[in-house]
Amino acid sequence: LNTFQENIYIRGAIFKREIPRLYNYTCAMSGMQISAMSNISMIDACHIVPFADSYDDTLNNGIALCPTLHRAFDRGLISISDDYTILINKNFIENTNSLYNLSQLKGKSLYLPTDTNMYPSLDNIQKHRIRFFHLGNASIYNSRNQDLFAESQIGFLWCRICENFCKTFFRLWSQDFFGLGG
Repeated sequence: LNTFQENIYIRGAIFKREIPRLYNYTCAMSGMQISAMSNISMIDACHIVPFADSYDDTLNNGIALCPTLHRAFDRGLISISDDYTILINKNFIENTNSLYNLSQLKGKSLYLPTDTNMYPSLDNIQKHRIRFFHLGNASIYNSRNQDLFAESQIGFLWCRICENFCKTFFRLWSQDFFGLGG
């Protein structure tokens, strides 16, 4: 391992250990807390902005979630508002009669660390919402008034411009690199 890889490994281990501890081994969204005699944890340390995109293993880029909600968060089905309440992406279908439906979490306040300095970064939370608005063109309900949450028109336009630029750039680059002509 080189120094960079070693630092990432060490920081990653600290992140995975400390995020659940900060949340008292409790899922920030569901409140689930399972304590076991052995070294078993049912709570994941979830990156708000993916590590692969940011290399950010700071504690303010983390939130403690159970595995199912971790997956839903990573896939943009749920997000967090600036007042630390849960937002639900309306662009998926679920069985609302199920005891485990995501819609029941809409508007619920997060369980947060006792130390306010360890709260998730609002900047990172905004990046999470923007990322999924852009990638999935998703509409997310605002937890406070249930109105449609939409990014600014400028932000939406910027995402479309970036997306079109990237598609064009990749097409031209691949034609040149792979000798595909064009």
